[in-house]
Amino acid sequence: EEAQQFTALAPFVVDGVIWRGREDYLDGVGVSYGMLLSMQDIGLLSGVEVTGLRRTWPSTETREYRAYLVCNERVLWVRHPDPKHTLELHACLLTRVGRELLTLGSFTADPKYLQYLGRAIEAEGYEVRLGDFRMADKEAARVSNLQPLDSQGEEKV
Repeated sequence: EEAQQFTALAPFVVDGVIWRGREDYLDGVGVSYGMLLSMQDIGLLSGVEVTGLRRTWPSTETREYRAYLVCNERVLWVRHPDPKHTLELHACLLTRVGRELLTLGSFTADPKYLQYLGRAIEAEGYEVRLGDFRMADKEAARVSNLQPLDSQGEEKV
């Protein structure tokens, strides 16, 4: 049962976190608060019951703010002209064991969830694009097909 729950959770893991901004959507697709607590109980998540837990992403660039939020085979590319900006999201965190377990399978990102997340980030004043992500080798990643949100035939949110 725990393996099935983790498999159901994997499409919603973005850079080692589960964004908590749309719990109504997560509930509707079977990723309930109870399931998150269960994953915490077995050591795969942390911070589920903490209401104010936030994860921050520093910039990957010095001249402007830029971050890449990876969700399996997809990536949210985030940009802001001010390099001092730091993206913060309400989230619970995968533990080290949870992150390792995630690498053992092949999972597909939930497109609607990524649209919701991208729109929430845009609402904070960032430019957001959604694209494809894959590891080219152990050290390098490839990001391609970056498109504005909603332009890829996905359901509008």
